[in-house]
Amino acid sequence: MAVLVVPGDVPRGLTALPVDSEFESHGGEEVTVIGFPRVPAVPWAVTSGTVTGQEGEYLVFSGAASEGNSGGPILLNGKVIGVVTEVLAQHGYAVPIPILRLALRGWGVSLEATPKAARRLPEEKGEKEQRPRQITGKDGAPMVLIPAGEFIIGSRDDDKSADNDERPAHSVYLDGFYIDQYEVTTSRYGEFFQETNRPAPAFWSEQVLKQHGRKPVVGVHWNDAAAYCSWAGKRLPTEAEWEKAARGTDQRLYPWGNTVPNQQLANYNRGFEFKNYEVLTDVGSFEGGKSPYGAYDMAGNVWEWTADWYDESYYRTSPERNPKGPSSGEYRVLRGGSWGNESDSVRSAHRNWLTPSKRYVNIGFRCARDVPK
Repeated sequence: MAVLVVPGDVPRGLTALPVDSEFESHGGEEVTVIGFPRVPAVPWAVTSGTVTGQEGEYLVFSGAASEGNSGGPILLNGKVIGVVTEVLAQHGYAVPIPILRLALRGWGVSLEATPKAARRLPEEKGEKEQRPRQITGKDGAPMVLIPAGEFIIGSRDDDKSADNDERPAHSVYLDGFYIDQYEVTTSRYGEFFQETNRPAPAFWSEQVLKQHGRKPVVGVHWNDAAAYCSWAGKRLPTEAEWEKAARGTDQRLYPWGNTVPNQQLANYNRGFEFKNYEVLTDVGSFEGGKSPYGAYDMAGNVWEWTADWYDESYYRTSPERNPKGPSSGEYRVLRGGSWGNESDSVRSAHRNWLTPSKRYVNIGFRCARDVPK
């Protein structure tokens, strides 16, 4: 689903619809679903449907909606109660207005209840009005902007694949930051350890740079990853930052949405044999698998170290603003799953942990940095 925000007055020829933020489904509400035409000169699809209830945060509706309805509004009594996000054979899912409002806040946009101009939220004190969507780090790696704002971290109660440490799902506010668009590659890491006289990673050979320069480096422990990020003028992302960068603000299961992974979306479920980097894929190989902010390989390829210590019950006491994990611990948090994991482990909310001194064939990292003040 994509949402186009038009700041300023509503353009001529367009109809502004009021939204209903108070709607709660009791099942059986008759609604109208408006879908966008797929090709020019084809009429907009206007169909009738029925709200059958909710699954987690999503409205579920039945009716004659087609794939072309994705992104279109659902109306009840002339007000928009949700926006279609996915249409299946017999039913569809829609994002309710309160969740859409939260997602738009993450991009600095306030959604009015009545048809007025969309307005920008005031920036945090000291921040500039405009930030580049992409920058280049000291190490030459592109980084993408994750705007300041709220998002829901963790898994819904009805997510049967979720573990207990992913609950409760809760809202947190993060300051804006940049994150590497790609996992750190062997070529960039090779430059680092040669320049700093740091030991080579585990599982390294002379052939790695020659044959696998665009694949993510593996065999690095937490201190290796933190040292690289510091050398590049960056840091490891917090666990909350990593999750927002991976899934955005709409509680999707995977970076690309809620579709079950396949080999066109991620490098995963490849078995257990490493074979000298052969099982890894070049970073950025899965265009359809990138996150809402344009970060690649946040599901599969390699697990990624984050800055946080691990605590199974941390979500119960996590602060509402810029959580950074416990102050100490035994394990560090890993995110994203790897080439050897099945679909449940590459979910964006899945949490893993490991002794920070370990170096494995399925663990790499990416870096982050604060938005300059």
